[in-house]
Amino acid sequence: MMKSIPIGENETAGELSERLSSLGADMIGGALDAIENGSAVFTEQDHSNATYVKTLRKEDGLIDWSKSSREIFNLVRGTNPWPSAYTYYCGKILKIWAVEILSENGKTDCGGEILTADRTDGLIVSTGDGAVKIKELQLEGSKRMNVNDFLLGRSFTAGEKFTGIKQC
Repeated sequence: MMKSIPIGENETAGELSERLSSLGADMIGGALDAIENGSAVFTEQDHSNATYVKTLRKEDGLIDWSKSSREIFNLVRGTNPWPSAYTYYCGKILKIWAVEILSENGKTDCGGEILTADRTDGLIVSTGDGAVKIKELQLEGSKRMNVNDFLLGRSFTAGEKFTGIKQC
């Protein structure tokens, strides 16, 4: 049996996995009945349309801020809940759980620079071609929270950078 479903624009890997699990559970009974009564139709996979994906490792979630806003948006969605997208801030891991694309094709000098960090405009970070707004994050040793709650207790300064290495 085969069924396709669309992937939502903001849907995470975890959310998609839950939907696919439910779909599979709903279809398994019919598939087993078809096999048992001999009416199952077996179709070989079209290998020209197949994509091999290696097993994800923790380091696959490291954000390369020089990438495009769209690539970072998709990395965050695709690694949520595991291994999770992350960067480093002052020697600590900062997990990024949700972002919004603010601009694309704006070509910046370098990515990872904090452009804005306040409760009015939020936490905006430059990318290789524009900027993203971080909506949900988690600093190492803290709980996961939305950016406004996070900014109540912590402050970032415009011009600071998120990095790909554990340094401060």
